[in-house]
Amino acid sequence: MNNENQKCCKPQNNAIEDIGKAMDSIKLTVGGMVQSAGNMIAPHFPAVDIIDNFDGYIINIDLPGISKENVSLECSDHALVIKATRIDEEETKSAGYIKRERGVSTAYRRIELPEDADRDNLEAELVNGVLRIDIPKKEMSVRKIDLK
Repeated sequence: MNNENQKCCKPQNNAIEDIGKAMDSIKLTVGGMVQSAGNMIAPHFPAVDIIDNFDGYIINIDLPGISKENVSLECSDHALVIKATRIDEEETKSAGYIKRERGVSTAYRRIELPEDADRDNLEAELVNGVLRIDIPKKEMSVRKIDLK
C-alpha cells in the first residue's frame, strides 16, 4: 500500500474521537466545579421508606445531622416535597482544613401522594435523624347507584 492510500483511508479528523475528547473535557470541567462547590450544587436524595397500612401511610426519611429548624415540608394536591439543609456550625478558618465537603449539605425528595391520602391532616416528627410523616387515609365515600 502506498502513502497516498494510507493518507486517504486514515481519518485525519475523526468526528467520534473529537466528540469523545470534548465530552471528557466537559466532565473534567463540570466535575471540578461540582467538587469545589461541595454539596450545594447537587442535593442529596435521602433514603425513603413508604408504608401503606390500614389507616394511612407512614413515610420515613433518613436526615442524619439535620435539625428540625432546617427541614421544610410542603404538601400540594399531588405531592409532598421535603427539603432539608445540614449546616456544620464549626468555624472552618481556624480549623486548618485543606478540603472540606461536609460543611453544608442539602437534601430533597418529592413524593407523589395517593389519591386517598388526607393531605390536610399530615403529622411529622424528626427523631434521631429520621423524619417520620404520618398521613391518614381519607374516608372514601360510597354512593349507591339506582338502576333504571
